[in-house]
Amino acid sequence: MASRAVKIDPKLDRINWSVAPLTGIQASFAVDSVTVQVNFEQHNPGVWIGSFAVERDDKPVLTLASEIFSGVMKTIKEFLQLREPSALVLHADDEGLAGAYEGYVQRVERQFRDLGYQVEIPELIDHSTEFRLRRLISAGGRS
Repeated sequence: MASRAVKIDPKLDRINWSVAPLTGIQASFAVDSVTVQVNFEQHNPGVWIGSFAVERDDKPVLTLASEIFSGVMKTIKEFLQLREPSALVLHADDEGLAGAYEGYVQRVERQFRDLGYQVEIPELIDHSTEFRLRRLISAGGRS
């Protein structure tokens, strides 16, 4: 997949996609002075791990949290449409991020279902939380 840009929301910049053979797929977008890097790494065939990091200039990130998470969720939905993985795991290292993921995943759960994915109950592993989206329909349209 070549690097490309897709318009996702009038409030957000474009999502820029790139593929790094050794590290997976990266997408980035900007909200004001904040750059958000969303990473997808394939650990097993069909199973991907999603994470993101925020880079900012001098504007407090909290004022943009809603727009950042909206962009992250749109990036995840687009990734699911483009790659159709059998599962995507969203990893949260701290309680605050886990709470944010939980709120946003619940809010867009129907959209994930419309894409053919079921949101599973979050799993606590050591000091982190994992949210798993599992494909209900195979890429060929068969269950």
